[in-house]
Amino acid sequence: MAIDQVATVLSIRGELMIANNIKARLNMPDVMETMSFSGEDIGEPAAMSQKDRQNFANQLDWLLLP
Repeated sequence: MAIDQVATVLSIRGELMIANNIKARLNMPDVMETMSFSGEDIGEPAAMSQKDRQNFANQLDWLLLP
């Protein structure tokens, strides 16, 4: 829906996603699932770091402040 509305999406780690990169990010879970089913050890997602939290806060400020 965000793509159709020309929206900007902010991930929990502070990554800005817009029309030109959001489709690739939406496909990532499918890619990871395929790798997992083929026997690849894909590991677990990294825990949220202080840097992730700071990046999110900075990007949110940038989006919200004029």
